[in-house]
Formats: sequence, C-alpha cells, structure tokens
Amino acid sequence: MIQVAVTVGAVEAVFFVLSPLIALLAVTPIPLIIWGAFYFQRKAGLKGFRTTQTISSTGFRPCSVSRPRQPPNAGGVA
Repeated sequence: MIQVAVTVGAVEAVFFVLSPLIALLAVTPIPLIIWGAFYFQRKAGLKGFRTTQTISSTGFRPCSVSRPRQPPNAGGVA
C-alpha cells in the first residue's frame, strides 16, 4: 500500500511539473474510484456474510468436506 501511494505521488508530481492540466484531469476521478471500491467491497462482504449464514442454517456441507473421495482400490484389494 505504501509503495502504491509513493508511486502515485511521484507520477503525479511529474505530471504537475510537465502539465498541470493533465495532472488535474488525472487526479480528479481518484476520490470517486476509492469511494466505489469501498462501497462495492462493503456490499460484497454483506452478501457473502448472508450467504454463509444461510448455508450454515441449512446444514449444507459439500461432499468433499463431509466425506473425502477415495481413489479406486483404496483398500488395497486388487
């Protein structure tokens, strides 16, 4: 996270030196992108939580968890 912040800061500094207008246009949507990321992360987290609660209340267990598959001839009998 720190590396990303430093890289973005360095790139923006170069943009501001070369062309302040381009730098301003590049920085403008960043708050909207950050807000959208947090919004959808929260929404996905709530949906995942509800799904987990529903599955746990039904007692559903995938076959691979409840009973591991055994290859043919697992008992050693030919």
